[in-house]
Amino acid sequence: MMRLVTLEAPRDTPSTGRVALITGAAQGIGAAFAERLARDGFDIAIIDLTEPTEVAQRVRDIGREIHVVCGDLSVEEEAEALVGQVIAHTGRVDVLCPNAALHSMMAFEDIPTRYRKLMAVNVDQLFTLSRGVLPGMRERGWGRIVATSSHSFYAGTPGYVDYVASKGAVIGFVRGLAAEVGVHGITVNSIAPGLTRTPTTMSEKNIAGGVFERVAAAQAIKRSIVPGDLVATLSLLCSDGASMITGQTIVIDGGGVYL
Repeated sequence: MMRLVTLEAPRDTPSTGRVALITGAAQGIGAAFAERLARDGFDIAIIDLTEPTEVAQRVRDIGREIHVVCGDLSVEEEAEALVGQVIAHTGRVDVLCPNAALHSMMAFEDIPTRYRKLMAVNVDQLFTLSRGVLPGMRERGWGRIVATSSHSFYAGTPGYVDYVASKGAVIGFVRGLAAEVGVHGITVNSIAPGLTRTPTTMSEKNIAGGVFERVAAAQAIKRSIVPGDLVATLSLLCSDGASMITGQTIVIDGGGVYL
């Protein structure tokens, strides 16, 4: 399903004329990314399984155009069609934020039941969506790809072997692609958040078990991370001023280690 809404930008938030595509933006980190890039003057495109009604309204209130496509990024052919639909309606994608991800605690022996789908969403979407947007970025001589990795790659968080492996693959993807496309004015980076309070992570088990308090206590900055703590870094990486930052993964974890 494609839903297209066009609004004029208010005078105090001039448009850049550029489009940012964010996946998994119906809530949490992706929603915060969409709102911040809208405030930075980007029109917004979102790919998600469900229609992101609330964030779409916030983007409209800011005065940016909002383009929404609903579909399953775990199916390669569908992911190709989704990014193709976005480009067909917007005419361009200048910033790509592959943020959608699957994760939940699972014993290593049980992982085969979900491994392929998790890797398809967490890793394969980077390849599929980047292939879709790179031709236009090369033609325009400008582009930003900012993927979402995770502090868990560095912490080796138990119970998340497949998730940790997938987020390590994100970091490798960023390093490899950055070396290939920099000559075209395209940068490729990732943001690796620590445990962040989102609708997904704030499960009854995590809250009852005091997980957020224990993690915050192990950080130099002793409070929980929220999506708003990540958006300034995203804004920088998507700016003209970050043209010499590429191939990097920026960890935003409050100076913490996971116990």
